[in-house]
Amino acid sequence: MRYLRHIIRTKGLIHAIERALQVAWRYSFGERKFSEMMSGIENIFLSRGVRVTFCVTASLLDNHSALLKKYNTRGHEFAAHGFHHTDLKKKTSTSSPGY
Repeated sequence: MRYLRHIIRTKGLIHAIERALQVAWRYSFGERKFSEMMSGIENIFLSRGVRVTFCVTASLLDNHSALLKKYNTRGHEFAAHGFHHTDLKKKTSTSSPGY
């Protein structure tokens, strides 16, 4: 419930619904679909000898650490850019960052 309140407060109700539908569409098959997507990306870069730094939310790192560790051991990195996505357009210079 706390996370839902956070989403509505930071994104607004309409955007929260839109975002929920986007996430459901992208990750409707859960970890399997995410793993397939990562493997496809990895194949493109590894075939060229490139390691990637993926910018993700810390909540993703927290919730899928075992899966992401697999890619980390192959030389890829994961950089956290916040715990959840926050709509910064709704923040003012005097707003609390909401950590």
